Amino acid sequence: MSFKVCVRSDLSFSSLRDLRNQGFSVVKTPHVGNVYPNNLAVAAMGIQMNFYDRTLGKRDANFHPHLTILGGRSEQIACGGKLTTHAVIDRPSERLKSFSLGRKLIDCHMEAMSQALPTADCVVYSDYLREHQNVVLRLLELVTVYKPSVWTHQVTNLGDRVHLNSPIHNWADVLSLGIFGLTDMDSGALIPNILNVIIHAVVEAVKTNCACVYHLSGPDMVNYIGNMKSELAELYEALHAEMRLSESLEFNLIPVAGVRLAGDEDARQRIDELVDAWLALSKNNVLRGQRIQRAGPSRSQVIITCASEKNRDVHRFRDAALAAPEVFYDITMANTFTQHDIVAGRRFFIHPWAVEAPITQINALITEGERQRRISVR
Repeated sequence: MSFKVCVRSDLSFSSLRDLRNQGFSVVKTPHVGNVYPNNLAVAAMGIQMNFYDRTLGKRDANFHPHLTILGGRSEQIACGGKLTTHAVIDRPSERLKSFSLGRKLIDCHMEAMSQALPTADCVVYSDYLREHQNVVLRLLELVTVYKPSVWTHQVTNLGDRVHLNSPIHNWADVLSLGIFGLTDMDSGALIPNILNVIIHAVVEAVKTNCACVYHLSGPDMVNYIGNMKSELAELYEALHAEMRLSESLEFNLIPVAGVRLAGDEDARQRIDELVDAWLALSKNNVLRGQRIQRAGPSRSQVIITCASEKNRDVHRFRDAALAAPEVFYDITMANTFTQHDIVAGRRFFIHPWAVEAPITQINALITEGERQRRISVR
């Protein structure tokens, strides 16, 4: 038996949508907060979004849940030191009336997401756990019997994430403490990240009756999943017989954070030019290589001509990258286009090539675009 992690960059958004329509599990697990263009694009494609709802605002540099981001400006509306499950609006927003004093932070962000993309398939992680409570509780019990030390933190009723007051020795200890967000909504043992990963994998495999699931990764998960592979395999071995799971489970991880060709409709022309310039550069590079191979005695002159042509294509692409800062956003800066912009009346746009092209090709555009932008400021 095995838990096999496969990083897949060969798929496209359209192929992932087709897999979902065929009955496979295709899920992304962003955090509750300000949903930036990459995740808006995934949601707009109809892919299930399971929003993790237990982060600290001051540590969540990707989604900044304790802020609202609108029109490229952020505004603090809640304490960044409490888990989002407990955080409430303590500084009413001056721009978004729904973020009013005393309301739950999660409710405000998720309501905006629902208003922005009404057909999106969005759920909050705590609700997901309770929806599949029987499977999740059985999984957690078996994991605890096998490796009780996996439990390391708990949540207080004030929303603080702290180390366990005493070690977990058995399943009775877990039940006595309570499982936060599952058996106790206010406090209790915090499900560790390694178990969040295997919960998603097992629940989705059981739900779809398929030993192959597709999980979309943001900027972080694709980097840390490698350190989890051996432990995930160990845990799956402890689970599969007792839970009557398949001998092996294939966890396909798709690194989609580079799919950034989306955002404000006003940026359509700039994104169009960026994609056109990239496709022209890529196509012409292939053609130039073929011309050089066929050049014969005039090879030296052909190489000079091709170098000049390539330089023009590169400069066109560099200019397009510089003219489209909305594509090369830094989510840690809290200034991207979000669901709150859509609610405020701005229109959302996804470039068709971003839907149809394999992830690896889009990542290549973004990587080279970032490089060209760095070159321009030297």
